[in-house]
This record gives sequence, structure tokens and C-alpha cells, in this order.
Amino acid sequence: MARPSTQPGTQRARRLYSVTATAEPGTKPILLLNGAAVRQIVPEPEGTHLWVAGDTRPETGGSGGLYLIDPWGRQVLPEGPLFLKQGVLVTVLRLGHVWVLTREGDAYLLDGKGKRLASSKGILPLSESAEGGFDYLHTFPIGSSDGLLVWTNSAFHFQPADGSVRMTSLTEKPGISQLIVEENGEGAWIQSETDGNLYYTFLSKDRYLETHLVLKATDLNYVFPVPNRQNGWIQTSSASFAYVHRSIVGAALALKGGTLKVEKGRNASLQGTLNIRAPLRTEHSGGITLDWPGLAHAAETSGLLQVTFWDPRTPQSPVASATRSFEASAPGPRLNWYDTGPSLQGRAYDIVFKYQDNLGTETQLTVRNVPFHAPLREQVWFRTAVACLVATLLFLLPMVFLPPSV
Repeated sequence: MARPSTQPGTQRARRLYSVTATAEPGTKPILLLNGAAVRQIVPEPEGTHLWVAGDTRPETGGSGGLYLIDPWGRQVLPEGPLFLKQGVLVTVLRLGHVWVLTREGDAYLLDGKGKRLASSKGILPLSESAEGGFDYLHTFPIGSSDGLLVWTNSAFHFQPADGSVRMTSLTEKPGISQLIVEENGEGAWIQSETDGNLYYTFLSKDRYLETHLVLKATDLNYVFPVPNRQNGWIQTSSASFAYVHRSIVGAALALKGGTLKVEKGRNASLQGTLNIRAPLRTEHSGGITLDWPGLAHAAETSGLLQVTFWDPRTPQSPVASATRSFEASAPGPRLNWYDTGPSLQGRAYDIVFKYQDNLGTETQLTVRNVPFHAPLREQVWFRTAVACLVATLLFLLPMVFLPPSV
């Protein structure tokens, strides 16, 4: 689990000292930085040097700034202290690079000697409220990369980009009560303060910002990520919904003419042809199914499976939908198509399988860009051929059946 850089306590001024483990009893510690008030100290990955953020509060008499010192308190930055008169928060990455956030909302990425690698002014979204203010910031290094997660009342991903800093929000709305980052930087566990739900968000390049619901509205205390990625232990009260790994989820949609199958949550295959406005093949598990470990209890918990088709060009409403009840006496599902106009050509739909029951359980699987073909009688070439045939017949029939003129 990635460890955050937290804000220091503000009760009283702190000073920095150096001590020797083998010193004689009674030896006094050595006061460093001329006794300047210190706000935060963070060691380098090797532990040979120490980054020190000075305090800026008037009552401490501190002058702020950022220092890099050795065990004897000697300053080793080539240009001396940085960010004098400014309050800063420091996060040291595995590679030795350093993120510096300022009270003015600026963000800087430095190398191990204080050289600026990237920076942006006023990028940090601070607010006047206590929860969103500078003194309540938490920062998380992202694996072995130069990325940084910043947590105020929202969560933001900071990355260097061509000498500047790019900021990406991890959530659509503010309000985060828990943020835990995996040690390898591949993902983050986020609990929403708004609805209480626990989410998992991918930070890896191949699935960046892909977000999954893990637990629905729970009094979560803590998440301990498992090193094998995407799994975790949680400390909470009993819940009716738990995270299911995608590799053990499957789905099927059987229409007259073709079948879509999804295995291990990723491997999708088509058998035959899926046609627009085709009905379900009810002999195949009602035509729709979502295979996951909770399916065995679907009948006793009044489980419902809803399948909807979505056209990315018109996302306001679904193109078609069907609902299957797993209760023993429930009627079979029926696929309702809402787009009744002619389809002159094929289209690609997103298909969403969504399961819910009366315990509050909810699981969802989305298959994108599934190709559907237009019915033969509606395709352009078929209509054109029929029109040409009719025109030809209208021209030839009079010549065949009308008597020749003298």
C-alpha cells in the first residue's frame, strides 16, 4: 500500500536536531538549520539526505522554504534553499524525484538536486473550506513513475507533461472519505462521501480511469490492498455485495440468427449473425444470462437481469431492452426494440448486462461495439435491387400482354 505524505501537526513550533547513536551519555543533540522552525521532513529513498520544509507561521518566526541536508545538517542544494517565504508540502518518489506543492496552489516536480523538471502555477484546486484547504492535503506517490495522487475533498492525478504539470480528476463529483493507493501504483480504492460506495479505479495506462463499483453504501473503516493487484481485504460491517473478479464473470445473448458469448469477463465471441429487431431465442436460458458466483441464489433473492442495447450516437435512451426474472413462476423475457424505423445499414451497439436483487446486490458487465446487421429487406442494396426489378417489370409487361399496334 502506498504511504501518503500527510500534513504535520500545527500545535507548536518544531526544530530539527542531529543525534549520534554511539554518543556518550549526556551528549546534547546538534541543532540544525540555525534553529529555524521546521514544518515537514522527508528522507531520500537511500536515506543519506533529508528534505526539509520550513514553517511559515508567524508565531514560529519561520521563513518557509525547502532544504536538502546531509546527516550533519549541511545544505547540499547547489542554489541554496528553494521556495523561501512559501509554505510547501513535499513528497519524495522512489526514483528520488520530488513533488512540491505550495500554499498558493502551485505544483513542481524536481530532480534529486532541486532542478525543476516540470511546473504549473495555480493548478492545485484548493478551497477556503478546511477539508479542501492546503493544510488538509494528502499526497500519494504512484508506483515507480513520476505520478502523484493529491487528496483534498477530491482526488487528482498529477503527471509531468512537456515541462508542465497535467492534472486529471479521478472522480466526477467532489467528496471522498477514503483513498487508498496500491503499492505498485496500478490502482486506487476510493470511497465516495456522497453515496458511501466503495470504488476501484485503474491507474495503469491500458485501463486508465476505468472505475468499478466494489461495495454499495457501507460503513467502511479501511482497505488493505493485496499485492497481486485488484483484490483487497476490507474492515467493515456485514455487506450484501462484494467485489467479484472479472475473470469469473460471463454472459450470453441469444437472438434468432446469432449468439453473443462473453467468457472470463473479456473474451467475447459471435456465433451466426445478430440482426436489428431480431427476437430472443428463449430456449437458451431465456435468451439472456449473466454467469457469476451469485447466480446460484438469484431465485431466492428475487434476482432481476436487465439487458439494454445502447447506440453511442444517441446515448439518451436505449435502443432495446429485456428483463429476466429468476423467480420460479416468472414469465420468460421479451426483447423490446424501440427503434422501429428502417435500418439501411448495420450498426454497432454497446450491450449492458445488469443484475440486481432485493438484498441490494448489483453487478454489471458492458460489451462495447457489438456489430448488428440490418434485416435483408431493409438493406440499401436489396431495396435498390427490388426497385430496379419492379421498374423493369413495369416496362416489359406492357410489351408482353398488350396487342401489337397495326
